[in-house]
Amino acid sequence: MTIDLEQSQLVRRVVTTGRSDGYSASQLSNYLIRVGNSRDPFANPSCGGGPFTGGQTVICELTGRFLTLHILNANLISVCEIEAYNWV
Repeated sequence: MTIDLEQSQLVRRVVTTGRSDGYSASQLSNYLIRVGNSRDPFANPSCGGGPFTGGQTVICELTGRFLTLHILNANLISVCEIEAYNWV
């Protein structure tokens, strides 16, 4: 899942919110956040991730136009919100 921020911006913090009915932890078990200027998400650096527990805050400190939630396994995902902030 890639979000186009429309221009290159400093992303200091990313907050992801999953489902509140208990299914998000099993659906999104391992992930990375990637931020960069390439349309190819694999060319952009990662700034964190790991096991998803329904809601995560990742400190990022990367600059780019594209923010990608990169799933590291073949499970389905159900993400309600992804918020990007330029302050911690």
